[in-house]
Amino acid sequence: MSSRDLKNRTYFYKSISRHAETNLKSLTCIYYGGRMGMKRKTLSWVIIGLIIFSQIALIKVGIASPETTVSVSPDVVTAAVGESFIVDIMVNNVSGRGLYTWTFYLNWSFNILTVADVKEGPFLAGEGYKTFFFRRIYNDQGYLKASCTLIGEPASSAAKGSGVIATVNFTVVATGSTPLHLYNTQLLEIPPEQEEIPHTTEDGYFNTILPKLFLDPESIEPPSTLLTPNSSFNLTINVADIGGLYAWSLYLKWNFLTLFDVNNVFEGPFLNQEGANPTIFNWTYVEPGILYVNSTIIGEPSISVTGNGALATINFSVKSYGSTLLYLTDTRLLDITLSEIPYKSSNGYFSNILSNIVITSIHVSSDIVKAGEKVSINVSIKNEGNMAETFEVMVLANMSLAGAKNITNLDPGVEDVLTFTWDTKDALEGRYIIKAKADTLPWEWDEEDNLLVMDGFITLSVVESLPLTIILILTVVIVVVVIAMVVFLRTRKRPS
Repeated sequence: MSSRDLKNRTYFYKSISRHAETNLKSLTCIYYGGRMGMKRKTLSWVIIGLIIFSQIALIKVGIASPETTVSVSPDVVTAAVGESFIVDIMVNNVSGRGLYTWTFYLNWSFNILTVADVKEGPFLAGEGYKTFFFRRIYNDQGYLKASCTLIGEPASSAAKGSGVIATVNFTVVATGSTPLHLYNTQLLEIPPEQEEIPHTTEDGYFNTILPKLFLDPESIEPPSTLLTPNSSFNLTINVADIGGLYAWSLYLKWNFLTLFDVNNVFEGPFLNQEGANPTIFNWTYVEPGILYVNSTIIGEPSISVTGNGALATINFSVKSYGSTLLYLTDTRLLDITLSEIPYKSSNGYFSNILSNIVITSIHVSSDIVKAGEKVSINVSIKNEGNMAETFEVMVLANMSLAGAKNITNLDPGVEDVLTFTWDTKDALEGRYIIKAKADTLPWEWDEEDNLLVMDGFITLSVVESLPLTIILILTVVIVVVVIAMVVFLRTRKRPS
């Protein structure tokens, strides 16, 4: 605090004191100068007490300042096993005479983290001042002690504000979570008094990235991969971001039981480290749709592996067409204490269904039609997939529905001709573009050939009227015939 700030605050406190003293004298005069009853006396003393309390509260508000803290930054950290990370130990809102000396202890779970190093932060020595920095690390017990002080520097060198006092470098050795707990912290002002600066602490928290168990490839499906019956494929079970793995077991399940069989299962290189660690590896094809696999390092639980790699590779033979999810269930990942390692897993997917309905052609009975006539439209459609398909085909004349038909179990490789009849009695005169469209199937790999537009168009016209000349001639003929008949009839009635 500057001398100016100190004078202003002193003046503020004296003003408050004088104000309280004046209020107290005024109330005392009222009390002794008046003729009050007992109730008035009691009320006056209550008022005096309230005024004194309010002045004290006002003084406290006047001197309030941000709270000084020592904290871990960032307060939440995540990392995978084998990775390193750093946290800063921060001091915040130092005021008054400033910080000259600091000390802290930091605690963590020693079976999850180890500390590689602790370095002094720039807060005390930021202006080039000389400091003495001390640290001691106890990884086997999970704590460290660090302290630092200015050496022979003047009182003006004491640090104020906020900054980093130390940086701690951690390495993750196993999965889990742990607080990063600050305790026995001490912040001291300038010597010789070195009064302690009141403060609070704010801990940090660490959590490992959970290991992931997954299948490679995660998805096997057309059009990138099409596996026909009697073909085979490999599926690998992988693990990532794991630490301290000693043994594992799992079930792989699928719900289309006749889709494929298991030929063989091979241990991956991760747990045995390509033969460096002797392991016991077993697999059992329990029943169609269920495979059990496990492996463990031989001997006392003292060796484990960390990182990413393949646990096992499965060779399948395809028996039919279909699709199914592939589930990793009842998985156990164990460390050297035979405790389960938390993990997350994802399912795989297999499909060798190739659906592709193609409209190959459109033919019409006539491209010039009179309104009210019926038009025959033939649509050729083919199943170029590998499964019998059921779907609907629609024919459109411009945007109007001209007809629709359901096709049931059209076999693979079969082409069919559908005949639609378009009744034009309600259609308007004009040109009509004919389109044929088939449903898009769930595993359709080419949707564009489900729609076909006819080359050209149909012209629809109203009934043609007779020319005016012909109408006049017919009218004259009719008139002449009528006159002739009248004359003839009159001539027969006249006497001879």
